[in-house]
Amino acid sequence: MRLIRVFFVPAEDSDALVQILNDIVLMPPLKLQEMGMRGKEWLMNNRSWDVIANIYMDSLLKLYIKNRDVCLLGIGGHSKVIVEILNLKGYKLQGLYDDNLITHNQEFCGLKVSGPINSFESGSGVIAIGDNKIRKNINNRLIKVNWETLIHPSAIISKDVEIGEGTVIMAGAIIQPGVKIGKHCIINTGACIDHDCQINDYVHIAPNTSLAGGVNVGEGTLIGIGSSIIPNIKIGQWSKIGAGCVVINDQPDNCTVVGSPAKPIKFHNE
Repeated sequence: MRLIRVFFVPAEDSDALVQILNDIVLMPPLKLQEMGMRGKEWLMNNRSWDVIANIYMDSLLKLYIKNRDVCLLGIGGHSKVIVEILNLKGYKLQGLYDDNLITHNQEFCGLKVSGPINSFESGSGVIAIGDNKIRKNINNRLIKVNWETLIHPSAIISKDVEIGEGTVIMAGAIIQPGVKIGKHCIINTGACIDHDCQINDYVHIAPNTSLAGGVNVGEGTLIGIGSSIIPNIKIGQWSKIGAGCVVINDQPDNCTVVGSPAKPIKFHNE
């Protein structure tokens, strides 16, 4: 999904706005770039509007997804943060699924767990699990699920950023122009990703990490909390960059890296 800036009108005039939104939703992705100018031209011909604000398209889409049902896959601390975003975006939490039998007799956000994750076969869902391998496994198993992409309203995202399905971007994250983010990634609280970075599928960028421009992070890799990576570094697949690392050299696949400057201390299978 590409985020672009649009013009917003007061809630009492939402019928006309929703009609525009419905037209835009039906457009091919490349046509979305026309939204800003089209919205401006429309408003110029309707000068009675009292308030015009420039906001991100995902805020506008809240009108479209209001009370839209979504199910949560995985119950724990990470899922609490996911639920907050769902509430802020206007989703309606419909069901809970978790493989831990202990959770099946408990309530979470006013709902009881419906069953194991495999019992959720179709519908809209979000994987609320921090482990990268588990998210990949669930995505590969549940091929009929429509995975929601969630972005906290306080995240700052450039208009040309590409974001894959199922990815979650937390509060305060900053993502600069030219960044490409794969599917089912976690861009955690306060993470900063500079221009032209490539974040591949199932990556977890932990809180308060900083990636300079042109960094490439391989599939399934964890970038630990508070890490810093200098420009144009390549991080391999399914590696773990320890908390507080300062990465100044490329890092291989399937390794654990620690220190400043960061160095591999062990290798492991995917």
